[in-house]
Amino acid sequence: MKNVKVLALSAAVAGVLMAGSAMADLSGNVGATSNYMWRGQTQTGGDAAVQGGVDYSNAGVYAGIWTSNTAFGSPETDLYVGYKGAAGSLGYDVNVTTYNYLQTAPGTDIDWNEVNANFSMGAITFGLGYTSSYGNLDSTGTYIQAGYGMPVGKESTLTFHIGNYGFDDNVAAAIDDYVDYSVTLSKGEWSFMFSDTNLDADLFNDGDPVFVVSWKTTVEL
Repeated sequence: MKNVKVLALSAAVAGVLMAGSAMADLSGNVGATSNYMWRGQTQTGGDAAVQGGVDYSNAGVYAGIWTSNTAFGSPETDLYVGYKGAAGSLGYDVNVTTYNYLQTAPGTDIDWNEVNANFSMGAITFGLGYTSSYGNLDSTGTYIQAGYGMPVGKESTLTFHIGNYGFDDNVAAAIDDYVDYSVTLSKGEWSFMFSDTNLDADLFNDGDPVFVVSWKTTVEL
């Protein structure tokens, strides 16, 4: 069933990319980070990552593909499709994402799918993500997050983030429910982030705060 979902989302992404290309925006991105952090958890075992993808957008509809090296024995490749817009002062962004890992050994399927709804009002952002499955694990998860961004100096932004990740079980005893928080200073193509969680050492972190330096650039295609 997971393969059917991935194929269906891939077909949807391909359909969106081919539709209305004359009026669409197509861009590519490439970046590097000293530590690939996702929701307060390292995905590279504390090592650096090289990342990149391609994005399409047209009249609020968007789709894309993105990839990064990980510490899980294979690269991560994400496919996503969504729609974003505004209702008065409230911005919204609803999307479906499938996270894919090229696993070759039987029983190592860790691909999973998520539906996200994110909102913004001025400098405040908040959102909800619901994970329908974690590969071959019978588990679901809900991620609730909020953030606040403020200008600092010339062309720089300071962003505060907090999130809560809850699971219907503890995902094969790998991690428990947890809270993550971060502070990020962004300027141009560079960002500098302090990230931490309320967890002690576990499968994905050593329990200490993490400082991450990242660079990313985008080009029109």
